Amino acid sequence: MIVFINPTFKKLAYARRAALSFFRHTPAELDPVCLLVDDATPQSLWGRQDWDAWHDGMPRERVITHRFEDNSGLTRSWHWGLSQARELGAEYAIAGNSDILFTPHWHEGLVYQVENGYHLVGPVTNTPGRTNQGRQKVHHYFPGYRVSDEAGDLAKVADHLYRQYPLSEIVRSKINGFFLFARTDVWWSGAYDAQHVFDPRRKMTFNEDELQQRWGKEQRKFGFVPSSFIFHYRAVSRGDRYRYGAWHRLTQETIHRPV
Repeated sequence: MIVFINPTFKKLAYARRAALSFFRHTPAELDPVCLLVDDATPQSLWGRQDWDAWHDGMPRERVITHRFEDNSGLTRSWHWGLSQARELGAEYAIAGNSDILFTPHWHEGLVYQVENGYHLVGPVTNTPGRTNQGRQKVHHYFPGYRVSDEAGDLAKVADHLYRQYPLSEIVRSKINGFFLFARTDVWWSGAYDAQHVFDPRRKMTFNEDELQQRWGKEQRKFGFVPSSFIFHYRAVSRGDRYRYGAWHRLTQETIHRPV
């Protein structure tokens, strides 16, 4: 089983697209499960959501939803998801963001690396964050990259990377926190304490930095995989003042009822 922790605060249309792309591009034999973990989206929005429309096109029995009544940040949602992954007996778990899109072949290089000596890995993307000074940008691996969330454009980038870079290729580096992939048992063998993988005091930011600093002292290895591409809208829930680089936005956030 592979679990995607899809943490939400408002912006449910983005989380739906993330879940749809996860199920679309993750093979059935990996037994994909999406954990929708909400950090107290206001009831005025959460309660009005048409959940039949939200789940349309995905296996509803493979979506587990949990909503916190009080707002406490991303790290708590990741912890709830990682605890669920352990209870479910999942082999792999993704501590991710909700404003991402999975693409073809996304999993192959990541699974290869965590089964061959790496403890924490990530993909390349359009706007990764500041942790490794932009080394994780897809622009370095796909000449002439142009920001687009259209399915055909995403597949073109993913297919190029998959053909160009072997699954065994990895850039050893600290990685950004929009998408963190590891074996579930590795997440918990490197936990901060009995209940938390990350330092729970870091509620929203620098949680991945603290984890990698701590794991680095244990000689654990992390890096990103050029053959794997995940699209990242960037700072959708946190707000526009946190957007930078090759960010992107949906032109339409309405979720329509299935017909």
